[in-house]
Amino acid sequence: MSDDNDLEEAIVEMAKEDWCGLYEVIWHMNRVQPAVPEKTKIEAARPVIDSLLQRGEILLGWMEWPKGGPPTPVPAPEATQLLADPKSWKPSQRYLAVWSAP
Repeated sequence: MSDDNDLEEAIVEMAKEDWCGLYEVIWHMNRVQPAVPEKTKIEAARPVIDSLLQRGEILLGWMEWPKGGPPTPVPAPEATQLLADPKSWKPSQRYLAVWSAP
């Protein structure tokens, strides 16, 4: 799997650019390491995103497609549980996104 620092930098950059669905993090990882299974990518991304959330560098919230944002923030304890759910990493009409903290 890619280096945690590289992944953290990529997530922070995506979060600075716009609201970024968790599934988009996996898509980014697919471009970098297409042969790695999705489950392994989620297992690598989960602690990186959780750490960024805990440090207050990014926020996590619900988005709805095609409605758009802004996202509805998720409380920190709920965020950890949602990151552990594989369904949270799939694109859907209602999905989790990260964005840069103000």
